[in-house]
Amino acid sequence: MVRGPLLEVLRAVPGEPYSAEQESEHSQTLANGTHIQQKRIMSRTYRDSQGRVRTDLMPFAGLSNPVEAAGQIPTVIHIYDPVAGYSYTLDSNSHIAHRIAVSLTGAASTIVNRRMATTPRAAEGPAGLPLLSRVPAMGKVKEESLGTQVIEGLQAEGTRTKLTIPAGAQGNDRPLVHVCERWHSQELALMLVSDCTDPRSGRVILRVQNVDRGEPDPALFEIPADYTIVDDK
Repeated sequence: MVRGPLLEVLRAVPGEPYSAEQESEHSQTLANGTHIQQKRIMSRTYRDSQGRVRTDLMPFAGLSNPVEAAGQIPTVIHIYDPVAGYSYTLDSNSHIAHRIAVSLTGAASTIVNRRMATTPRAAEGPAGLPLLSRVPAMGKVKEESLGTQVIEGLQAEGTRTKLTIPAGAQGNDRPLVHVCERWHSQELALMLVSDCTDPRSGRVILRVQNVDRGEPDPALFEIPADYTIVDDK
């Protein structure tokens, strides 16, 4: 079974429906001068007025035959339903909907599965956004405001976070500088852009695009009739 980002703390946001895509762009220049650039749609996300969220994680076509790989790897679907008190992971191969109970605490919902859950954090956008917590917790961190700008018709607040890992901390003979710029919409409680650069992995830009503020089809948040619901403990 595929586990996803719903095994965390999620924030229920009623009254602000939308649907959107998340695009990933990765660029890197190798030591021999070779430049690599890859771009793909990572996920499609839907949220209704009740605060229910559906995320379709797209197959990663990064193998030797992208077309063939995309056809073989199923889309992973997560449905988070704070109204019913459950989250679901849909397995399209076996037609099983793995269900986990959620308990509501104030504005946040915590999935009740302590053994499986990851470190809690409020979900600010579609799955896959790089977080500073994934960078080793060492070195000097500096954060600054970038002001505001309009992205996808939404007012967004920007921040720049700079992490400097000193020489010798990871076997490096020079300081390593990891920089992330993020633009967040308070209105939708959604991270619209994350632009991170690291000398080891290159530059990764994740952006939300094609935002539609209309109400998504209610059928998107329902478990298909031919699926069997299994409660995960």
